[in-house]
Amino acid sequence: MRVHTENAEAIYLFDDDSSPREMLYQEFEAVLDGFVPMPEYAGRSIRAVYVKIGPGPAATAAVFFLIDFGQDGQADRRWNLPIGQLAAISPEGPDMGAGPIRLACRSQCAIAWHKQQLWDPRMDAQCNHLALIKKAVQRNRLGLSFESGAGVPTLQAEPRTSPQKPQTQPKESPREQALRLKLAQAIKEARLRVATLQEHHREQLDQLNQQHTGSLQAQQTRALQLQQQLQESQERVTRLAEERSHQEEKLSSLRDYFEQRLENASNVDASALASLKSQLESTRQLELERLQREYSEQLQRKEIELMYQSTQVAGLQDEIRRLQRDKQELLNASGHNLLDKMHTSGISFVTFQLGAGHMTLPVDDVGAFMENRDGYVAARCQVSEDQLRLWRDHYHSPACQGELADGARCGAAVTRVDKPAAFVDGISNRCQQHQRLLSGDQSRSA
Repeated sequence: MRVHTENAEAIYLFDDDSSPREMLYQEFEAVLDGFVPMPEYAGRSIRAVYVKIGPGPAATAAVFFLIDFGQDGQADRRWNLPIGQLAAISPEGPDMGAGPIRLACRSQCAIAWHKQQLWDPRMDAQCNHLALIKKAVQRNRLGLSFESGAGVPTLQAEPRTSPQKPQTQPKESPREQALRLKLAQAIKEARLRVATLQEHHREQLDQLNQQHTGSLQAQQTRALQLQQQLQESQERVTRLAEERSHQEEKLSSLRDYFEQRLENASNVDASALASLKSQLESTRQLELERLQREYSEQLQRKEIELMYQSTQVAGLQDEIRRLQRDKQELLNASGHNLLDKMHTSGISFVTFQLGAGHMTLPVDDVGAFMENRDGYVAARCQVSEDQLRLWRDHYHSPACQGELADGARCGAAVTRVDKPAAFVDGISNRCQQHQRLLSGDQSRSA
């Protein structure tokens, strides 16, 4: 606990109208120097009170000032209010336990240009900042202590005075003196309260004037905007009216022009029109005749070309038949003798054909077999060549050939038919489902 021989200094911060936050002035200086941030006050303007405290402890001076904090909780570096000087030269205020205090606030400021940096305490029934400060000082949470001799006047020799004539004014009693002092103190407090209320009302009036001025400026700005919009609308209407008049003039000119052309066209001589029509018809007829001649000539040329090609095809076919006869004659003349010699020597001509099995070919049938093998095998199996080919496809791939809804082949496995004569197209190469569908279609067709 620090012992003071004279007045101590403390700072009280009011976040609301309840009990203030207390700190020594040395701690407040650390806040001002930026060593101790106060993040709970970031971005706000805080009401604070600088209080000088004497023995008792009791307040002897108070300065109600404002201080701003930045977004980082640091105090405003530009703050330089001379609170010590204001506490020393300010007028007296109410008694807070050690006689009338020196009080500096917005409504009672000894230096006029610092007035806007101060604030007025409330002294009503709901909130009394002076009473809150008095209680906080008496509570002494800061642990202030004063020497026992501090503030106690020392004994001095009574100065000699010349004898005076007895005063004719009666001496006041202690009770009267106390009442007079109490009345004077009450008058001071009332004057301070009146000054505070006047300052508060003046601030409210200034705010109302600012609001009225701002509202008036906004209304004037709005009126100017509306007037400008009205002027622009009028100019646009005038411009559109001019454009409409210009368009009407153009339309009138075009109407007169086409009416004149129509009148000129109606005055054309009927004989001239008939002559033009006759000339057009003659030209069209001549063009038709020319096209008809051209197409007739082209058609004749095509017919001649076609006849020539037909003659060539017939000649080629005759040549092919002649060559085939020559080939057969050569085969018969040379190969037949060879085959006869082989047959006489005991050689048999045996071939295996799918569907017919092993076949022994007579010498006379070798040429026919070599000329058309499928036809020869089909004749031996007593089926047609088409059925033989269908059976052969079925034999190599015994799958359903029916079509599905999407057009693809069914492909389901079916029983293989080993003989061409036993194969029936549409039955042997169909699954059970497609056989039923095929039977139903045939029944409906019947």
